[in-house]
Amino acid sequence: LSRLRSHARKVRAHQEAIEESLPSLLAAYSKDTSRPILQFFSGKEGLDRISDDVLESAQEEILLFSNQRREQEVFSAADHKEFIKARLDRGISIRVIAPDSKEARELKKHDKESNRQTLIIPGPEAFTIETYIYADKIAMLSFDREVIGFIVQSKEFADAERWLFEEVWRNHSSR
Repeated sequence: LSRLRSHARKVRAHQEAIEESLPSLLAAYSKDTSRPILQFFSGKEGLDRISDDVLESAQEEILLFSNQRREQEVFSAADHKEFIKARLDRGISIRVIAPDSKEARELKKHDKESNRQTLIIPGPEAFTIETYIYADKIAMLSFDREVIGFIVQSKEFADAERWLFEEVWRNHSSR
């Protein structure tokens, strides 16, 4: 009976590992298709998986629309520092567009040591979600009633979001 319980625990652990890896495996398997791949996540564990994907997939630069006031209600200071450290260890820079708030201004103060450029735009609630644009992916996070997010893997969608980011960056940088 003891060996059976031990074996059942191992099988459950394998099942959980497969379930956790399944979206990534399906994405890798489907790379040759032109159809976008969508992965949905929720809760703190989902946020961690999205953060991991951003760090693992990004190459040279991450583009981020971030409402710092809303973000800091969800991510702890330790989470934020850990993400920055991991990004710096991988040599990945980041450009951030953030609505004006004291949190965004505080973020901007630390741009140099964080290999980051922050552009603060007018309107504290210009947007309330976070959008990461990296590699051929877009990750969007909502912190409203519950924490939810998704990753879309599509070169076409990523290029469109990248263009939008660059337009906002260019139009507000010149002000």
